[in-house]
Amino acid sequence: MFDRAFGFRKTSGRTQVLLTNVGSQKEKIIQIVSRITGLNLNQSAELVSKTPVVIKKNLTLAEAQKVSSELTAAGAAVTLRTLN
Repeated sequence: MFDRAFGFRKTSGRTQVLLTNVGSQKEKIIQIVSRITGLNLNQSAELVSKTPVVIKKNLTLAEAQKVSSELTAAGAAVTLRTLN
């Protein structure tokens, strides 16, 4: 959405978490993804095997950073994308 008063595009302020690389701790990443998404372990393993994949979307920046920090602490590579 374009804001005429300020001359810039407003974003929704929502963010998605994209898992780009699992790293060497795949089992741990699957457990974290399961906890974050509410999926069972088999569903989480399928999701993780499709990397790069969106793990969570429509989060606030603070929520997305928390998810990102959990995954990166376990050795995964994560990208945060702001949704328009």
